[in-house]
Amino acid sequence: MAIIKCPECGQSVSELAANCPGCGCPINDNIDHCPECGEVVLKSYAECPKCHCPIKKLEEKKANEDFFYKKAFDAFNAGQISQAANYVEKALSEDTNNPELIELKSKIESKLEIYEQKYNEANHLFEEKHNVSALALINKLIAIDSADKYKVLKDQILSTIIKEQLQKANALLEANKPGEAVEIIMKARSFDPENIEIKHLLETANEKVEKKKRVKRNTIIGIISVIALIIIGTAFYFFSSIKAEDDAWDKLQTSTNLNDYQAYLAEYPHGKHYVEAKTLYDKLSTELTDWASVSSSVDKYAVKTFLAKYPNGVCAAQAKTKLDSLSWVDASNINKPEAYAQYMTDFPNGKYFSEAQQKSSQLKDLEVSANEQNQISNVISQFFNGIATKDEGQLLSSVESTMTKFLNKRNATKAHVLAFMNQMHATDMTAISFTVNNDLKIAKKQLSDGQYSYAVTCTVDEKIERTEPGETFVNYGVNFEVDNFMKISSLGLRKISSSN
Repeated sequence: MAIIKCPECGQSVSELAANCPGCGCPINDNIDHCPECGEVVLKSYAECPKCHCPIKKLEEKKANEDFFYKKAFDAFNAGQISQAANYVEKALSEDTNNPELIELKSKIESKLEIYEQKYNEANHLFEEKHNVSALALINKLIAIDSADKYKVLKDQILSTIIKEQLQKANALLEANKPGEAVEIIMKARSFDPENIEIKHLLETANEKVEKKKRVKRNTIIGIISVIALIIIGTAFYFFSSIKAEDDAWDKLQTSTNLNDYQAYLAEYPHGKHYVEAKTLYDKLSTELTDWASVSSSVDKYAVKTFLAKYPNGVCAAQAKTKLDSLSWVDASNINKPEAYAQYMTDFPNGKYFSEAQQKSSQLKDLEVSANEQNQISNVISQFFNGIATKDEGQLLSSVESTMTKFLNKRNATKAHVLAFMNQMHATDMTAISFTVNNDLKIAKKQLSDGQYSYAVTCTVDEKIERTEPGETFVNYGVNFEVDNFMKISSLGLRKISSSN
């Protein structure tokens, strides 16, 4: 146990004493030593009264250094070397002689040198027109570190590859080889699925492919029809063609396969059910074509339009399932109770109905009620009114006995709150008042024990009456944490503006 001089009155006192017997200044856990001269000072001092060392600024500078060092260290370990380089430079701006920072910077520079070699290798491959190899190498590099210049080189390589593929595809289309052109275009599409030029060219190629298929199919159907007529004519005396057609027609009633309809139409081009079969074939073909387009879409309107057109179609069940999924994605993206309620209304038997109920309930539990908002507003007003009037009872009843953080002090006690109140009343001040502005924002969150806490932000105006020149108005930005007992458990305060 050491005897020290009280930083406030100079009286000798034990460093373990709760308070100075002379002036009542809090001593235990409230003193520190100046890093420059070793003078005993209060932890709340911004500078040493003896040597005027800027204690708080040194602490803030050390905190900034530690913050950016951790950011750089974490980014380096995560393989985000470019970000790590930026953070370590910021940390070094606070302390250029820190050996740990210097060592980390050296490691980062070594990594960046390796990455630069890989980048240059990819760029060389690109210049030598080995585009696929260049793309594979730059993709590996981006997977490790997504620096902007790596992405720029990747875009250049992709653009060149796609341009070459499209030139080949156009040449194949001009040579009436749409099938080969489609293969080339699909390769280009794998590099850039959203490219409009690729989509348009693919549509053109597919149309030409379908045209060739139709010609081939019609030719085959024609040949089959001729053969079928010969067989029917030859076998007329051996079996009844009418019964065969009826059997085929009965089988067709439950089929959803276009090939079955094509086979029927080809075999019985003059049959009594031909017109009906052709009508069903056209209807089914149209539906399947429409569904092929809709099935890969994420447009709910397109799916709804499909269902309106084919409410009892062979693809209706798939369309309803897809609409359910798309609606759930929309509700999840909006993530509001009314969005989940709309989903449950639209899909009472939907796949995600139970999950929607749970999500809606969770969101409603996190809504701040008018009563909670009033209680929080009152405790904030109580806090500032206690400071303004130096009413210790009113002030201390608004805060927890131990606060997780009070200004820059962690695990702060009510003694720290009272010390802050006294600091707010300078000797030349005759009166102060606070106004909590109407910009209160409250975010409610559930804790692991099932209780709730509230993150609160607002601005507060302070008006000061004083006998000496100085600030008469100050605008503060305030961050609160209010616990389940409606007491302030954390407070952060920063000055936004002031006037004299």
